[in-house]
Amino acid sequence: MRPPYRLLAALVLTSPAFSGELEVREVKSAVLDQTLKVNVLLPDGYKEEADKRYPAVYLLHGYGGDYREWERFGVVEESAKLPVIIVMPEGDKSFYVNHHEDSKGRWEDYITKEVVEFADKTYRTIAVREARAISGLSMGGYGALVLGLRHPELFASAASHSGALGVPSAAIGGEIGDRIRKIYGPDDSKLRKEYDLFQLSKALPAESRPHIYIDCGSSDFLLDSNRKLVAHLSSLGIEYEYREAPGAHTGKYWKENVRYSLTRQLRALEAAQKSPRKPLAAAAGPGSPELEGSWDMLTNMDFQGNPVTVDHELRFSRAGGALKAVLISPRSGEHKFQSVTYKDGLLQLEIERNLEGNQVTFQYEGKLEGGKLAGKVKVKDLSDFAGDWKAERKAGKEAEKKTEKEEPPK
Repeated sequence: MRPPYRLLAALVLTSPAFSGELEVREVKSAVLDQTLKVNVLLPDGYKEEADKRYPAVYLLHGYGGDYREWERFGVVEESAKLPVIIVMPEGDKSFYVNHHEDSKGRWEDYITKEVVEFADKTYRTIAVREARAISGLSMGGYGALVLGLRHPELFASAASHSGALGVPSAAIGGEIGDRIRKIYGPDDSKLRKEYDLFQLSKALPAESRPHIYIDCGSSDFLLDSNRKLVAHLSSLGIEYEYREAPGAHTGKYWKENVRYSLTRQLRALEAAQKSPRKPLAAAAGPGSPELEGSWDMLTNMDFQGNPVTVDHELRFSRAGGALKAVLISPRSGEHKFQSVTYKDGLLQLEIERNLEGNQVTFQYEGKLEGGKLAGKVKVKDLSDFAGDWKAERKAGKEAEKKTEKEEPPK
């Protein structure tokens, strides 16, 4: 029997009918030894308000796309009225990294040095880290996170739509697999480690981390690799925003979700400008290390006489000194607990979910005994629902599994 609650449909934001001006420019690249085009979308009123400066978002295209891909997917309409300069450079099939043993394949240097410099010199950007973000789709989503994590001195926010986040370690065949081997070198190459998101996120000091936003369609073939990276970030206590929405690896999905991600990044930039980043507080509180990490969780529920058993992953982490928890479903993805309390071995959790079309609050109570968690679960203000739950700490098997073969990213 299916569980009585389902994943909430994601909100699709509509945008106004007006938009800014789109320009196509050329950048003469010394590091690539060629001249490349770049699409630049100026905000509404840019030319009328000659003294006003704007934050910039660098929007990267996917594998097989080009500098006009985001234009074709509707970013002009979807970004209408947003106070931001959007820079969309050419990235070829580069994965936005400096290539193995190719002196003319320095795409990381091209984006972070030449394109950023071009934009700051040509347009009225606010030319500081706190007003600069990077984002992208598929290959570009991977590239945005890689460049954001490798260059926190440049970008205060990094975002990925449907990112190919398993690159370069994922087992990918065909033409794309051959290209990845050419770009990154052999399996044991230094380059593969330097451009691996799992290792980058672990190595970057807390005080240097940019704001991180990730989304992926619920029917996307790259969903698993996105969830794996999110789980990794959570296990490290890294703050992020993750969102799953209906859709696949298509232009329709990216058009429907790009405005939301842009608004989230602009909000992060506003916060960064108002308050320079400080080091995260050290973990504190009695007994919390006993919880931090991942747990295999089983919940037995009875709803209106129907018994149901549901499996989840329960993950605890620290963020800014506070204990956080997320519930990860193999059916509907990640859900954050709104309240987490742990004291003297007693645990209380609250999370909002959808139960038969109604938004309700699940309340979990439990105890940690003998290295295991167990307790009761109920729905607030709903008497005909009762259940119990238990959880055992993961043995690390998931991290040891060989990366599953992924379909080629876009």
